[in-house]
Amino acid sequence: MRTATVTTVDRSLLLSVDKESFRTIFGNAEGPLQAEFELRLLRESACLQHVLNHPLGMTSFRDFLLDEHAEENLDFVTAIISFQLDNANGSHIQTKAQVIFDKYVSEASQSQVNLPAKMVDEIKHVLGTKSAHLGLFLDARREIMQMMEQDNFSRYKQSRYFKAFKERLGIL
Repeated sequence: MRTATVTTVDRSLLLSVDKESFRTIFGNAEGPLQAEFELRLLRESACLQHVLNHPLGMTSFRDFLLDEHAEENLDFVTAIISFQLDNANGSHIQTKAQVIFDKYVSEASQSQVNLPAKMVDEIKHVLGTKSAHLGLFLDARREIMQMMEQDNFSRYKQSRYFKAFKERLGIL
């Protein structure tokens, strides 16, 4: 049990929640309620994943990426998440993996994401041996998430999109 002394400047209501109730409310899943709690708590220190875990945040960040002509990065990450959640058989996984490759990784793609050549070659090799698996794009997903966090997200946090998102949540 933890104890704390709280002093407020304005009239306030303090809510005390025990650990079990907190876990019941927020759970361990990264859902919208937990995302909003984290966004309210962290404010400007929030990371990209906190924003993406909230439906309004996902929409706001995607709108920002559309303005930057970089929406393929978020679309790629979303496609990988869908792919990883797929519990289908091997041939279906191979087909879905090939679709993702053709749409986002292939040099001929209109929506190509920027991945290291070695990573592209590894994915191409696995697809060529018809041995696609649900973890095939994990490193590529991490690469694009890290790039978005360092590049797009830092600009997003300074944008009108982030300001409007915070206003909609009542975080100012």
